Amino acid sequence: MEPLENLNQYLDTYSNDPFEDENRRGLTRYVDYCLKHRIGNDSLLELGIGHGIALEKLRQHFRRMVVLEGASVLVEQYANQYPNVEVVETYFEQFSTTEKFDNIGMGFILEHVDDPALILRRFAPFLSASGRIFIGVPSASSMHRTLAQQAGMLDDIRQLTPTDLAFGHKRLWTYQDWKQLLEDEGFTIEKIQGLAFKPFSTGQLSSLNLEPKIVAALDDLSLSYPELANALFIEASYGH
Repeated sequence: MEPLENLNQYLDTYSNDPFEDENRRGLTRYVDYCLKHRIGNDSLLELGIGHGIALEKLRQHFRRMVVLEGASVLVEQYANQYPNVEVVETYFEQFSTTEKFDNIGMGFILEHVDDPALILRRFAPFLSASGRIFIGVPSASSMHRTLAQQAGMLDDIRQLTPTDLAFGHKRLWTYQDWKQLLEDEGFTIEKIQGLAFKPFSTGQLSSLNLEPKIVAALDDLSLSYPELANALFIEASYGH
């Protein structure tokens, strides 16, 4: 099969990320919740290296970790670093295995793929009977986008910006959109909670020069208001 896309083309954008701080906070919280809700310590299949943050932290808590990555530059960088981690260069759409995993992580990848429903269907059979799939995704119903639409500054909260496209984002869906996708594909949602709370745009928040404790408190606030969170953590089971 021909390569679906050259994923290395997006790496420069991530190296000069104007949203680096908030993206890393969201990803770190995703990892923390994966660990909090994990099923045992035996196995984890993680889709994407996750800036190295996901790989480095998660691998410390599992006997075996398999990481799937489509960007060859990242595979070369992280392959063979840890004895309990296997880094596989593959497109998610093409990966197959007979192995069953207790935990499958999809940290901020479903907004990048051509067909998120296909990915969910493809990986559901790789989940053990009592296993869990953990998903981290951005949310279009974030308070800052909802507010911008209400103020007449944004026509559609799902609208992709040039920056989204530069990062390889294919979609920006709401809390309800993501929830509906999981349910349509036969998953049972065990938990949906916020990862970050962004009341204003990045530029507006930067101008406020908020103390770190206020930023942390905002992210904690997302737990109570997932429908308005800037990013979501979803825990789901399948077939039981």
